[in-house]
Amino acid sequence: MFSNSNARNTYTTMTQNFYLKGTILFLAILFCLMFSFLPVSAKETNTSGSIKLSTTKTGFTSKGKLQLKKKASKKGKTVITIPKNKECTVLKSYTNGWSLVKYSNKKGYAKTNKLSIGKEAEQLIQQMNQVCLGLFRITAYCNCAKCCGRWAGSSLSFSHRLPQEGFTISVDPSVIPLGSYVLIDGHIYYAEDTGVHGNSVDIFCSSHGSALSRGMHYSNVILLKNYRG
Repeated sequence: MFSNSNARNTYTTMTQNFYLKGTILFLAILFCLMFSFLPVSAKETNTSGSIKLSTTKTGFTSKGKLQLKKKASKKGKTVITIPKNKECTVLKSYTNGWSLVKYSNKKGYAKTNKLSIGKEAEQLIQQMNQVCLGLFRITAYCNCAKCCGRWAGSSLSFSHRLPQEGFTISVDPSVIPLGSYVLIDGHIYYAEDTGVHGNSVDIFCSSHGSALSRGMHYSNVILLKNYRG
């Protein structure tokens, strides 16, 4: 009876050890399989190389349309396609040549070399938002009778705003739309008055003497698209 009991105990212990080892092996295999099916985005910062860019920067699709992928792979599903010459946000860049990009509230991965990033992107955006309208005749005026004739004495511009010296300009709306910001000789002006024709700009001054002192000259006028003063 004693020997049979020992044999049963030995068999039971062996069986328990076998099932325990089997359970551990099964869990290890299951863990490996689960990790292998994780999306690339979840593993990106750990497995795809160190981060080159730790802060967000401006991006610009100057090199053509850009597809944002769900994972950092050419075979990844396309999340969204960014048109050419559009601004986006580069959240992270990795040493494996991919970047995490945000556009229109959607995130995805794109090849870093397909983007302009940082200062280069900002310069390109600035160039895109500046349009040279050509050479204009630049003069100055005030609200006196000599400058404005029968409209003299008005305290408001054509846009019903108080004109500001060295900021308000009179333009031909068919050439420069009212409400536009323009760059002339390094200074920003706001088009809110009328009274000139063609390629001419009149800069508002608070007195006739100040207007005369500005004289007349020719200069390139640059339209600042998307500028908000």
